[in-house]
Amino acid sequence: MMKRFLTSSKFLYASILILFSLLIIRGIILGLYDLHSYDEMIIIKLFNRYIYILAYIISIFSLFYIRFKIDKAALFAWLSVVLVSFFHELGFVFQKGSISLKFFSDYTALVSFGVLFFGLWDKFNGGSEFDLKVLRVFEIVVISNCTLVLISNALDLPVFKSYPDSVRWGYSGFLKRGYNVIFSTVLLIDYLNSKGSWDKMKLLKTVLVVLSIIISGTKAGLLSLGMIFYFHYGDSMHKRILLALSGLMGIVFLPYWIKYLIKLSPFWSAAYDQYGPWGVFFSLRNENLLEFFNLIKNEYSYINWFFGGKIYPERLWVEILPIDLFGFYGLVGFIAFINLFRSVSQNLKVLIPVFVSFGSGSFVNAPLAFIIWAIWAK
Repeated sequence: MMKRFLTSSKFLYASILILFSLLIIRGIILGLYDLHSYDEMIIIKLFNRYIYILAYIISIFSLFYIRFKIDKAALFAWLSVVLVSFFHELGFVFQKGSISLKFFSDYTALVSFGVLFFGLWDKFNGGSEFDLKVLRVFEIVVISNCTLVLISNALDLPVFKSYPDSVRWGYSGFLKRGYNVIFSTVLLIDYLNSKGSWDKMKLLKTVLVVLSIIISGTKAGLLSLGMIFYFHYGDSMHKRILLALSGLMGIVFLPYWIKYLIKLSPFWSAAYDQYGPWGVFFSLRNENLLEFFNLIKNEYSYINWFFGGKIYPERLWVEILPIDLFGFYGLVGFIAFINLFRSVSQNLKVLIPVFVSFGSGSFVNAPLAFIIWAIWAK
């Protein structure tokens, strides 16, 4: 009975519904009280953690029940993250005589859970028949959130902000800003890629999603829209070269034009005065990247290149996905995830959320976002 339950697509579908519900409820509470995730009530934080721990444990049991017959790329990525982190933690115990949990961090737990869950998804009995059900729920959630984003902005409400307790402008609704941008980007690509005529409802929903991404007030959102425009409308080599050169010229001359743009925002004006044009453009990731290269230069051995071990999320999170994967899990983890992304899809439009994470860092550590993207993409 237990084996039948744990190897059922209904169980995975129910798990996704529960995780969606948890994300929405948590987002509503944080949004209404204008709280950062690290300021939320301890009972909510613990409840969220225990639900994910329970889902993770059940997924591991499911993995053993089906004798590791899951998506090979997902299995390789999961084992890479878990084993690399385990041996680093073990090494720390031998050296210091205590457990650190620096390598088995929340980041590693979230990343490995999302990869494992996706790997199990379409290998269960009748798994693919639930894809459409999940994507219907996904669309309802995203459109509802986009509507809330527009209402919050139109009424200038002091709730559901992208950046709680900050003067920085932006609204993300009941989804945290990372989830809002990723989900909205996926849905927008799906609308633009769909075949058939455009009725009024589809056009309305498309405009709604685009406006929601803009109103999120995030650079990841603007980058998503820019890449969608590039891949969708750059339908010839000539157009793509022209668009790429335009973007490159914009970056080269950024110090000359950004000082006029940031005058529209007191937040960005203050950031510009303190960190300069490149600090504003990269949100200080350029400084994190410099620190990362210094760590490699001064502390890395050959084994660290292959398996990481010197860098962990609490010490340095660059927020550039390929750099973080290499830093935390070495070349082994980096290659495992490149292989995973490639196995999910080789369509450049579909891979836009992955490319955007090269500049924002948040993707694989948002497990439900990664799971939904992978189900939709594959």
